Amino acid sequence: MSYFREFKEIFIFSSDEKKLAIVIFIVILGLTVFNYANNHWVDQEPISSERIAKAQAIAVEIAGAKEDFKESKSISKSRFTKLPTQTVTLFEFNPNELDSAGWVKLGFSPRETKGILKYRAKGGKFRKKQDVKKLYCVDDVRYQSLEPFIILPEELSKEPFSEVPDQPIIADTPTPRVAQKILVELNTADTTDLKRLPGIGSYYARKIVEYREELGGYMDHDQLLEIWKFGEERLDKIRSCLVIDTTFVNKVMVNHWDKDRLKIHPYISSQLANMMVNYRLHHGAYKRPQDLKKLELVNDSIYRKLVPYISFEK
Repeated sequence: MSYFREFKEIFIFSSDEKKLAIVIFIVILGLTVFNYANNHWVDQEPISSERIAKAQAIAVEIAGAKEDFKESKSISKSRFTKLPTQTVTLFEFNPNELDSAGWVKLGFSPRETKGILKYRAKGGKFRKKQDVKKLYCVDDVRYQSLEPFIILPEELSKEPFSEVPDQPIIADTPTPRVAQKILVELNTADTTDLKRLPGIGSYYARKIVEYREELGGYMDHDQLLEIWKFGEERLDKIRSCLVIDTTFVNKVMVNHWDKDRLKIHPYISSQLANMMVNYRLHHGAYKRPQDLKKLELVNDSIYRKLVPYISFEK
């Protein structure tokens, strides 16, 4: 233990000794830094003139490459911006009649020409010179060059007869034709006659005739509404043009026809036809309209529609 204490006392310093140790450490650190700096910065080999010349040559090459790049870029750009100009031939033209070759001669591209012809195909018209300017491909500059050659009026005249005011027109003026009202007799007209009516084409003309044959003839205009999709609007257009002569109607011979013939009529179903024949067999001939009401299937609606077609002839 005595040796350990003696060894430990070696590392016990007084205040002055500690200060001296610190000063010695700082001096050693400063000498180390100075030596490092002297070896790497102060004694560095000076730059030779040969190395300076080589660096200058590299700088010149870089500058030259930069100029070459700018020149090549400008040449490349000119390939797109300086396209050869299209030959333009100006001549008098009517834009409503000019063909595709004519538009190309005037300097329009094939795509622009296609758009103009498509506009005309859809019903587009040029009525005055200014209408040409409405095309998306015609700007102010192009219009100024084309305007003298367009064969169209400057503006549409709003008063075409203003040059001779208050002068009556009497020479060779045709008398206006007054439209004659069409009248068609519904029970005798054929499809040609019916097609003269407004809103009646081949389909409905044929359907009107077919339904007339099934009924035996029309008794009233409203029976046309029983035709599939005929409609009130169509009937209103032709109602005033229709005449109905009921003397042409073929009646149903209720006391003579069998069930197969009776059920052909649109107002008589198969069941009602059987019932009508059975009643006649059990009760004798029909004598008056009220006899039909004795049939179970004849309600008020069927009765009103059916009675005008029934003949009680024995």
